[in-house]
Amino acid sequence: MELPTRVRSRIAPKRTLIWDIERSPHLAETYQIWQQNISRVGLLKHGVMQCFAARWHGDHGIEWYHAFSSAGPVGMLEKARKLLDEADQVVSYNGKRFDTKQLNNELLRYGIQPPSKFKEVDLFSVGKRHFDLPFKGMDDMAQLLGVSTKLDVGHGMALMRKCLAGDLVAIAQMRAYNMQDVVVTEEILDELIRRGWLTLP
Repeated sequence: MELPTRVRSRIAPKRTLIWDIERSPHLAETYQIWQQNISRVGLLKHGVMQCFAARWHGDHGIEWYHAFSSAGPVGMLEKARKLLDEADQVVSYNGKRFDTKQLNNELLRYGIQPPSKFKEVDLFSVGKRHFDLPFKGMDDMAQLLGVSTKLDVGHGMALMRKCLAGDLVAIAQMRAYNMQDVVVTEEILDELIRRGWLTLP
């Protein structure tokens, strides 16, 4: 018989999930190009979560789920909820401000219950707390630490547009891009731990 998550976490090593999501851009109408504040009327469509990649810390395989499949957004969200429900802690880069809230938007939209509570470890926040880099993105931290960097797929908005149109080559590129972000996040995590800047319980 499988134990509930909270009971299991007290008698086994904590399960740490590394994850990253990708979202479609907002769609808006605007009269000007530069430095525009988009009004409620001008916002035609909200960007929504389109895919995510995740793996358990220390594992080799990376799981990838997306809304472009026959299972659609609900199938993707159910997978995300299941993984987060099993996690004791979740590691991301800028996940507290972006990834987790984007997922929550979609869970609420589709009437899916939230996962069990988990501890969030946001490496973006760790970087801001300890260091003063001129730019604070994932690639900047990765380059400082000498680990792998993000996959260059050109303009992300153009790639997402092709994915939304069902372009299979673009979807494969998005998969590789999303999964590489998980690889980079885990390498940053491990290097920060190795160098003494972070400790996971």
